[in-house]
Order: sequence, then structure tokens, then C-alpha cells
Amino acid sequence: MIGKIATNPYNAQTSKPYKIEEEPRRRENGVCPITQLRERQATMRERMRQMAKEMEAAREAARAQAEYFRLMRIAMEIAARIIRGDNVPQSDKDFLLEHSPGMFKLAMAARNHNNEDPKDYEALAREGDDNSPAAAVVATATVASTPAVAEAAAE
Repeated sequence: MIGKIATNPYNAQTSKPYKIEEEPRRRENGVCPITQLRERQATMRERMRQMAKEMEAAREAARAQAEYFRLMRIAMEIAARIIRGDNVPQSDKDFLLEHSPGMFKLAMAARNHNNEDPKDYEALAREGDDNSPAAAVVATATVASTPAVAEAAAE
């Protein structure tokens, strides 16, 4: 029926003929609208894939950041205990020294030696905190962020 005169099936009473177009409509630039739509869909699919990758990377960054903040909260609590002059387990001191050497130095310098009633604390840092991959990232980031420690680590 392409290129021929056909009867309009929706207007059977009048039987007005109409011409079926041989080619799909083209825009002024000569590109078929269907082709443009397919190209746009392909572009949008690619954008969606890229956005999904970016979202996954953001999730991983958020997880690492949350782990970093958890470890820093533990380190700050240990430092506060040292500053108050309380008895802190050696494992906690080692944890603080490993994860935040600057904070450890400040806590030791600001330690209250005149505490008449020092509290004894259980270890705050857990066994798995030092061996976790996030702890290694935090330790690396902490070491790299302190110039003096970075120089000492390089030697």
C-alpha cells in the first residue's frame, strides 16, 4: 500500500482517499525522528550506567568515611581519658598512636598528672579495629596528613 491511494478505515462513510507516505517524516536537518529518539535513548542509557557507577563509588566512599569517623571517635575518647589522667590500657594507647599520632602526642602533653582518683578503663579499641581494611586506609591517611610523621615514615 505504500505510495498508493487508500481508503481511510476510520471514515468509511465518506470513503475519502488519503495517500500513505512512502518515507517516514524527516526533519529539516534530514534525520529521521525515530533515529534521533534511538540515539537519545542510547545516550540516556549510557548516562544511567555512568550514574550507577558514580553512585556505587559514592557509597563506598561513604562507608569508608563512616568507618574513619568511627575510629576517630574511639581515638578521641581514648585521648580524653589520657588527658583526664585516668588509667588507660596499653592497647588503647597503641591504637591512638597508630591511628592519630598527633592526637596521641597532644594527649600525653596535656595529661593531668594530679588526678587523685584515676579511673581504670577496659580496652576501648576492639581486636578487629587494627586489622580492618578501613583502619589501614585511616592509618595511611593519618600518616600522610602529618608532615613530620610522613617524613619519619619515609625514612
